[in-house]
Amino acid sequence: MKTIIKLASILSVFILVLSCQEDETTLRRVTDETTNGAWLRITNVEGSVLDVNDPNSLLALELEYQDSEGSSLLDKVEFSIIFTDKNTSNGDDSGTVMVGTLNSTDFTPSKWSLPISSYTLRLGDALDLLGMEVGEMKGSDVLTLSWELYLKDGRTFNSDDANSNIGAVGAYYSSPYRYTPAFKCGLSNVDPLFIGDFEVTYDEWADYAEGDVLSLVKDPSDPMTFMISNKDNPYITNPNTSFIKITVVDSDGNVTLSGNEDMCYGSTCVTISGTGSVNTCTGDISVDVIFGAYGAWRLTLKKL
Repeated sequence: MKTIIKLASILSVFILVLSCQEDETTLRRVTDETTNGAWLRITNVEGSVLDVNDPNSLLALELEYQDSEGSSLLDKVEFSIIFTDKNTSNGDDSGTVMVGTLNSTDFTPSKWSLPISSYTLRLGDALDLLGMEVGEMKGSDVLTLSWELYLKDGRTFNSDDANSNIGAVGAYYSSPYRYTPAFKCGLSNVDPLFIGDFEVTYDEWADYAEGDVLSLVKDPSDPMTFMISNKDNPYITNPNTSFIKITVVDSDGNVTLSGNEDMCYGSTCVTISGTGSVNTCTGDISVDVIFGAYGAWRLTLKKL
């Protein structure tokens, strides 16, 4: 037994030494092969939703630069737009064009002594460069502003170089090297876009199954309000008199919810309220319906 313990001890020491050598080799290899890059993070966004019918809609980004050499390596930033045409029945207008440049001299020190600058894209200018007219772009199309960093040592960085830590949106050091605004299409009346039959794509409250069809009708007293009829709800005792009112409160498609009366599930009645948003280009609806004390439950609908 002592011999076995002694051999086991010797083997443990050998494995420990070998493991340390491998760790040192790995660390040396990582240190030798790692190259610090540069990033251009987004610190503020204005115009995150563009009106496809307004050539003066603006996307404005505030950007902060940093590199491993005291933020001294920046030469310039080149911006491009990537347009993806999702409506190709009249031809495919997809393409990529360069739209502008920021030189290192366009950056000034922030309160944190890091170079900051801003870049603004006007929708009409983007359409001109793409060879398109106002009205040709649809709400389901995709317009992405991307950029590439050029450093004084000859290196470049773009979205292809961003790993999951740097490319992920949300963290302070996030630098995905691109930004995709949402679209709106302007709305002065919910009719006809939000009137008619809509398919249920998700109902967290589970009154409806995916694929069920709901009837949406106009509120005769308000051009910016439509109503979800409860006539097809199999669980409530007042389906023919109750409905959920959805009012569009701003041009970005944000909405508020209310009920004309409580929805009653047997002897339990709940007051309806909530918030959410609608896509003013496609008619898609995503709302959080608050069922009284039971809280908010997500409901999403797609226009048929």
